[in-house]
Amino acid sequence: LQWCTALLLVQQAVIARPVTWGERVGDLVIVLLVGLTGPFVIALVPLLIWRWWRDRRADNALGMVVALACAAVQAWFVLRTGPKFTFPPFNLGSFAVIVGQHLLGWSALGDAWARQWPRWVVGACGLVPAAALLLAAFRPGPWRRYRAPVAAACLLMLAAVVYRSRPDTWNFDNLWFGDRYFYVPRVLLFWLLVWEFRAVVATFAWLARGLYATCAVVHLHSYVLPAPPNYHWSTQVEP
Repeated sequence: LQWCTALLLVQQAVIARPVTWGERVGDLVIVLLVGLTGPFVIALVPLLIWRWWRDRRADNALGMVVALACAAVQAWFVLRTGPKFTFPPFNLGSFAVIVGQHLLGWSALGDAWARQWPRWVVGACGLVPAAALLLAAFRPGPWRRYRAPVAAACLLMLAAVVYRSRPDTWNFDNLWFGDRYFYVPRVLLFWLLVWEFRAVVATFAWLARGLYATCAVVHLHSYVLPAPPNYHWSTQVEP
């Protein structure tokens, strides 16, 4: 639940300002509930601060204050509870490979190729287009006010991932390990990818569509799992 609802905080940074009291209360309730559901409000509260700074209205100020209060509560728990870990020095190369694998490499190549190819190749296949999408989000244009917060949210969540899990220390070839940490950044990247369908340069638009279609097709086989064995439990136990 916390991973899915975290995306609502990003939505609050780009959504149209409320025009009725019902919408105002609804927005504040969303920020409050999501902020207290998981710790991601700590990473994403800069988006609501930026929204208030860009458009200094009372609605934005209230949302920012609620988000800051939730972030303070979550930060208290992060600092005062739970296990503490000691990590070795940061390894930028390993981090780049892991991030590239989980952001787009695994998505674009599919499960089989991602496990057969060298890790650095899979990482590069994911990191290069991911970096291009993030940089393109800040280019001038009418869509920048929407793209930029989404790209910033992706970078903020990646920073939180570095703090919490230090993926540069992962030594597992199993791509499932720790993949939950990349769920929100991956969704945000695909959000940016869909926006590129309307790129002015037709080549970029078709590249974005092709990458999106590829990410869907290469995983078709994994959408259906073989049925588990039928042990006929109904004949061995009472109804």
